Amino acid sequence: MRESILKDTGLTKRRLLAGILGSPDICGLLLDKTDAAEDECRNLMYTQVFPYLNADGANLEVPSYICIEAGISKMPTGTIKEIQLIVWACCDKNNMQYTKEGYEGTRVDILADMLERQIRSQDKSGIGKPSLQTVKHIFPNDRYYGKELIFTASDFRIKG
Repeated sequence: MRESILKDTGLTKRRLLAGILGSPDICGLLLDKTDAAEDECRNLMYTQVFPYLNADGANLEVPSYICIEAGISKMPTGTIKEIQLIVWACCDKNNMQYTKEGYEGTRVDILADMLERQIRSQDKSGIGKPSLQTVKHIFPNDRYYGKELIFTASDFRIKG
């Protein structure tokens, strides 16, 4: 099999999705439940958690959703590459009220905070932990408001 620089973008997304769907706090917020069952969390894939940008929230009948993407932002050396992780946390503007102990802000603030904590805790995202670079406000459509979180993580350019 040929070596690939881009293979790690898919691997990074798969690991990131596993962490998101394995988080009781994130699943609880998405499902609007305090106790979400494991199978309910797995069923969020492609309904409220997407491994690509799904900006057409108007077609969703859900209060909140998450989209992720990964890419290569640069290759500073012949042996290292920088993987960029982009996470979009989007919430219906009519459903922004949410509270959870240990968190502050609106539903989208809390969801973004949960995602940031989850992503920074992952230790299988390359060399070291992902580092949060920027947070921006986004408006995917008239109904939803969100936050875009951009992380970077270094990894070997090509792994054996």
